[in-house]
Amino acid sequence: MKKRIYINMLLMAFFCCIFLITFLIVTFYSFFGNHVTAELRSKAVIIESILESIDNDVSFLNALHFPSADARINIITPDGKVLFDNAADIGTLPNHLNRKEVQLALKNGADESRRFSDTLGTQTYYYAKKTNDGYVLRLSKTTSSLYAVFYKTWPVIALVIILILVFANFLALRLTKKIIAPINKIDFGHINDEKIDDELAPFVRTITNQKLQIQEQMALLHEKADTLNAIAQSMEEGLILLDDKGIVLSANNSAVHILGTAIGNDPMGKNIIEITRNAEILENTTLVLKGESHNITLELSAKIYHIFFNSIPGGGAMILFLDITEKSESEKMRREFSANVSHELKTPLTSIFGFAEMIANGMVKSTDIITFSEKIKSESQRLLHLIDDIIKLSQLDESTGIAEFTAVDLASVIDNVHDGLCPIAKKHDVTLHVNAPKTIVTANTDMMYEMVFNLVDNAIKYNKPGGSVDISLSQQDGHTTLTVRDTGLGVPKESIDRIFERFYRVDKSHSKKTGGTGLGLSIVKHIVLRHNGTIAIESEFEKYTAISVVLP
Repeated sequence: MKKRIYINMLLMAFFCCIFLITFLIVTFYSFFGNHVTAELRSKAVIIESILESIDNDVSFLNALHFPSADARINIITPDGKVLFDNAADIGTLPNHLNRKEVQLALKNGADESRRFSDTLGTQTYYYAKKTNDGYVLRLSKTTSSLYAVFYKTWPVIALVIILILVFANFLALRLTKKIIAPINKIDFGHINDEKIDDELAPFVRTITNQKLQIQEQMALLHEKADTLNAIAQSMEEGLILLDDKGIVLSANNSAVHILGTAIGNDPMGKNIIEITRNAEILENTTLVLKGESHNITLELSAKIYHIFFNSIPGGGAMILFLDITEKSESEKMRREFSANVSHELKTPLTSIFGFAEMIANGMVKSTDIITFSEKIKSESQRLLHLIDDIIKLSQLDESTGIAEFTAVDLASVIDNVHDGLCPIAKKHDVTLHVNAPKTIVTANTDMMYEMVFNLVDNAIKYNKPGGSVDISLSQQDGHTTLTVRDTGLGVPKESIDRIFERFYRVDKSHSKKTGGTGLGLSIVKHIVLRHNGTIAIESEFEKYTAISVVLP
């Protein structure tokens, strides 16, 4: 600001100086021209009076010796012949009738004119007057032109301009300091109205108001930025914002976790290539920075992500990581489930169809019809159990809310299951032992019965003759633990992780023999998860199996 004020004042002084000098030169030159013309008029009057006194005797004028430096005098006849010239031999002079001032003097009685010579850089003033006897008296005087005057005086003019600029420079520096000093003294952090000049008061008030507005706007922007940052950091989805050069402007905690801890906790300011070396991500980032939006599905950190690459108006890009692991696993599970269901349903139906076809074609003896009918009944019963379990599992999968959860006495549920399965236990020569004190849980009664029934039923069917099943309840730290332990076949180590999968059987031949569908433990797991519980299995092959369910 100080520099601009100084330069503007100096330029103003310079242009004012140029304007003033030009104005004075033009004014004085114009005044001088008018003075010369007036002088010629006065001399013409004198000469005309002399001519009248000597009866127009031109020869007498030669004796007077008028100096040509004062004025050049011509006496011209009406036909343009020069009778007298005090500066040249009249014999060498051409006819002057075509001269403008001569023609106008003959016509109007008098005339004034000026002629400029580019070659000589001079200007000639003419005054012509018609005398009483019809002659034309013409006087002229040559002076330097305006340009010649300027050319001759430019050293003086330049010196004057330099002197004025030196003085103007001194004044500009002093005035600039004087103007800026009060502004520099203002402390906008602690404004004291009494110390502010009246001329600066409006300026200070405007700046103060603008400062307050800017502070309010900045506070609002910081608040919005903090809110957006808090939202982004709390997102489960990974979010990265890039500028048009691929530099990270923002990355939330989820994005840092997804791409790995090697990039550190603060990837801001780094290029995208520094925080990931995944070729697909880098390739799609390059495309999105060119304005092409894409989305891909990629496995990162043992999870599956759907990654969206979107360009930002004005330059830059946004990368969003959406975890679809559960969805992918669910889709995979549904595909496997559909394939398994088809296979499991086909087996008993094929048997039923085969037995029925043999009976219908008369291929079975009348004494064997009862045997074949029993087989058809057995396969049909197995089919019905399978369909019933599939329906239960589907209902658990599709259920989204907690319905009809009430206070349930789990010990009472265990007693009901014990009473219902005692005949089957006796049939398999298995002894049931119950240690279940009264325990109240918030649960769905039907689901609790189904869960306990499946656990105990499996423990009976996959037990050894003479074996036992222990059912116990315990409470600790606000949790209820149900444990079903048998002395049966056990589960090999390689099968423990898969025991809760749908249609998974450790011993398929034994399952078929006992009528198992392979869905019992899957149903149990779903029920436990619906009640926000956990389930665990402990087993040693051909010795024992213990399944524990912990409910809140």
